[in-house]
Amino acid sequence: MPAALSRIYAGMRGVVSWRYLASEQIIRQHQRSKMQTLHALMSDPKLLQNITVMLDGHKATTEQIKYVRSRIKTIMGGRLVFYNDRGEEKFDDEISDEEFSNSFSRGFYNLTTPLRASSVFSSINKRKEQKEQQQRIKNTQDAFNSNF
Repeated sequence: MPAALSRIYAGMRGVVSWRYLASEQIIRQHQRSKMQTLHALMSDPKLLQNITVMLDGHKATTEQIKYVRSRIKTIMGGRLVFYNDRGEEKFDDEISDEEFSNSFSRGFYNLTTPLRASSVFSSINKRKEQKEQQQRIKNTQDAFNSNF
């Protein structure tokens, strides 16, 4: 609290610009969202389990989708923005649960806050891709070994 008062006082005296103070606040909020996301993923096993189901391409139940959607929306400050393949944005209230689930199966980079604060989730998607690649290599090796 004293830091915020100090910032406001500095802005009023003209020591720092209001633009700087606004951008600093946006960056702080972005960092806070990233921390809350990581905390939720590490402390809420139900959230992580439901996200895993959605990322693995399994058909998630409506209950699982609604749970993930509400938790992510809470973590991200109550507002989510979805970007389609053409870069058009839709807000959370404009998409169905099915579209929400599909955004997870395509990867978390399609589900972002207005600040695109989804970098935490990209590592989860990379691990999924690595597992799929390892499985393809194993299948190729098994097919090769069965021919000889």
